Formats: sequence, C-alpha cells, structure tokens
Amino acid sequence: MVFNKKLGILLLGIILIRVIIVFCAHNLEGDDGGRYLTEAINLNQFGIFSTQNVLNPQPTAHDMPLFPGLIFVLLLLFKSQFIVLKIVSVLNCLFFGLSSFALYQISYLLSKKQKVAFLSVLIFGLFPDSFPYSVFYMPESLFTAFLLFSIYYFVHWLFIFKNKSLIISFTLLGFSILVKPISITFFPIYIFICIVFLLTQKILFKKVPLLLIAVVSFFMVIFPWVYRNYKVFGTPEISSITGTNLFYCNYRYMLEDQNIVNVDSVLNEKKSFAFNKIDTNHMNYMTESIILRNIAQSEIKSNLHDYIHTILTRHPRLYAGTGTIALFSIFGDTTAIQYLKKFDVNNISIKKSNLLPYFLQLVSWCLLAFFYILFVYGLIILFIEKKYYVFNFILFAIFYLAIVIGPVVATRYKFVMLPFFSLAASFGLYHFRNLHFRHL
Repeated sequence: MVFNKKLGILLLGIILIRVIIVFCAHNLEGDDGGRYLTEAINLNQFGIFSTQNVLNPQPTAHDMPLFPGLIFVLLLLFKSQFIVLKIVSVLNCLFFGLSSFALYQISYLLSKKQKVAFLSVLIFGLFPDSFPYSVFYMPESLFTAFLLFSIYYFVHWLFIFKNKSLIISFTLLGFSILVKPISITFFPIYIFICIVFLLTQKILFKKVPLLLIAVVSFFMVIFPWVYRNYKVFGTPEISSITGTNLFYCNYRYMLEDQNIVNVDSVLNEKKSFAFNKIDTNHMNYMTESIILRNIAQSEIKSNLHDYIHTILTRHPRLYAGTGTIALFSIFGDTTAIQYLKKFDVNNISIKKSNLLPYFLQLVSWCLLAFFYILFVYGLIILFIEKKYYVFNFILFAIFYLAIVIGPVVATRYKFVMLPFFSLAASFGLYHFRNLHFRHL
C-alpha cells in the first residue's frame, strides 16, 4: 500500500472535522440509529438479536449483526449509553478515514498517479452528505470501509496477482455483508471475474485451489449468521430486509405512481391473501419476509413497464440529496430543518433569521453540481484516453448500486456511491488542472 505525508495530513483533517462534529452534536441517531441501539440493548439484556423494543423481544433478522454487535460490546464495557454512542460515532469517523485510505489505494492502483489518488480522497471527504452520514451511529462508514478494502484487494490481485490478496478480498466481502447485505451480489460477480480472468491467462485449473480457499474464507465469515437464521427461522436466508423493503417500498411506490386510490388496502389485501395460505406454525419474521418478497417480485414482473417508470421518475431525486437537513438535526436546530422542509422555490421568503440554512443548502447543491460535472468529465476523459478498465469499473459500480437502491431514494443510500463518484471526478479534476494550469 502507498502512504505519504500529504495523505496522512488529509486523512487526519477528514477525521478530525468529523470528530469535532461528534463532540458538538446534539443528536447522532440519524435515520435509524435507534434501531441498531435497540438490537444491541436486546443482546445485552436478553441475549436475543431483535429490533423489538419490548420486554419480551422475539428474534428478528432485519439488520445484520456486526454493527449492533459493536454497540453491544461497548455497552458491556461502559455503563453510560451516552458515552457508548459518542464512542460509536467517533469510531465511525475513523471508519470513514479507513474508507478514504482504501479509496486512495484503489485510485492509485487504477491511475498510477498519486495526485489522482489524493484528489479522489479530497473529493470524497468534501461531499456534503458524507459529513452527517459518516458520524451517525449507523453502519454506513463501517460497511463502506469493508467494501472498499475488499475491492482494493480484489483489484490488487488482478494487477499484482498475489494469492493472499484474493483471499483477503473475499474475507472482507463477507464482513461487509455482515454489516449490510447489499454487497452480497458482489460474491458471484467476483467469482465470474476470477473465472474469466484466469481463463484469459490460461491458468484456471492451476488456480482452482486458490479460488476454493477464497470462497471457503468468504463462507466461514457469514456461516455463523446464516446458521443462526436457519436454527431460529428454519431458513438460511441472510436477512428479512430485502423482502420487507421490496414490498413496503419498491412495490408500494409503483402502486402510488399507478395512482392507486388506497395503496394500504391493496398491500394489506395482498399480504392477507398470501399469509392465509401458510400454516401459522411455520410463520415467523423470515418466512413473512420471503412471502412479501415473492408478492412484490411477482407484481413488479407483471407491471415491469410501470416499475421502470417508477425508478426513472423517483431515482434521480437521490442525487439531489445533500444531507443538509441531517446535518442540522445533528446540532438540534429544528427551526432550520423546518425552513428547509417548507422551502418553496416559487415563494421564497428569506429573512435574516433563516438565512443560514438556505445558504448552506445552496452551497451544498453547488458543491454537488461541481462534483457531478467533474464525474461526467472524468468518465469522458477515461473513455477518450482508452482507459476502458477504469471506465467500466466505475460505471459498473455506479449502475450496480443504482439498481440495488432503485426508487428508494433516502440520501444516506447514496453514501456508498460517493467513493466511485469521487474516483471518476478525480480523473476529471486532474485532467482539467493539467490542461489549464500546467504553466503555473
């Protein structure tokens, strides 16, 4: 790995700014930090992994275990919940720093230029939505760190061909899944790329043992959680979140865009009809999730044109999210949040008392627009310079995550996309800088 003084200073600055936010914060819960805290408390008090905030919680598998497990360990060490949550948020700042370090290594491998790698980290650290969502006690920073390091070691194996890099990559991918399940599809993608790459090198059969070791290392990481779900729910499904999100979000949004009069009635009717066919003795949180997933998938397939329309109309809103409201929520400024939520471009009434939230929102939008322009420019430069492997790598990552996110456009879901936007933007900024300021 490459490290230098400038990178160290940049990483330190990125981390310290976020640590300062943590210690000045009024509220670090974010969108659903409270749910992860509940899971950790249930583990601590009842020895049960559950999202239910009740005296007798039942086992659930909505979230993955690693991040709540981290909070659980800290609850064992510290009696004060306030201190625990502050520590978790500080750790998230460090995880974000690790994500930035991994991005630097990926950028350097792909560009062979330290300046491009440096710029990618700088842009990543300056994305407006990276500030609040890197400090909330939610799993975004931890997940991104595991995923980016997994990608780094995978790319390192493709370039340098060290056997241990492939094993480390698959192992870290497993850990990323234990934080958030959205990276699970990377596993077959890794396998496919490995097979194609080894076939082109004409050494597939020679490297089969290596590939098997990497696959085994991956399954060793996720097996305990899969086994737990099988013992508790009777199915090796990894999480119930896929089914519930697909039904209550993706399918629901499609119905709303079809102008269905009473969406809740349609959802309840579909759910009741399907549940009545199942023996109640076999019903649990995971089997319910599977049923909901099957309903949603069937309805979406039957109305694929409408679902594509829903994605195309809703998904672009994701990229306008700046995290400004989330940032004000950290500092407990409810007045600023109300101003931004009631913002109407057709009837703007700005007073001195509410100038700050509008100003920060405007600055955030300008910064986002600048980075997006650099992103597009960077892709154009990569294509013109025939760096197709980098071009395809970035586009694939963006499109993969865009498909996974679909019409569910909470700003925090964009967080994991930021490294790939930053990578392309760094190529654009590097080329623009050299083109216009090389005489300086």
